[in-house]
Amino acid sequence: MRAWHGEPGAARALLAAYARRAFWLFVALCVTGTCSTLRKLPTVQAATSSAWGRTLLVKLVVVAAVALCAVLARRVLIRDRARTTYSQVLRPTAWELAALGAVLVVSALLTVAPVPR
Repeated sequence: MRAWHGEPGAARALLAAYARRAFWLFVALCVTGTCSTLRKLPTVQAATSSAWGRTLLVKLVVVAAVALCAVLARRVLIRDRARTTYSQVLRPTAWELAALGAVLVVSALLTVAPVPR
């Protein structure tokens, strides 16, 4: 992206191509994560009564924040193609990257939390 800072059309095309693929990867991760959770979670009440369930709820909130950041970045990208600057696109994508880092941390915590029985 930085290499194409002076070429907004090329940078925009790169982000658009990435966004299309990222959307489907995000959907796949959500579906597989839901299937895995349904397999591990014995009851709905275990989501709030166990450390694993509460950690999972925190992860769901952070994943929702990632999705919101992605939507905001996409809106900036398609809002006004002629006047969109690099910094306008970078801001929401930087927040998205930070939220993805938080998802990684919470996912690591899930691996050490005891699964409810």
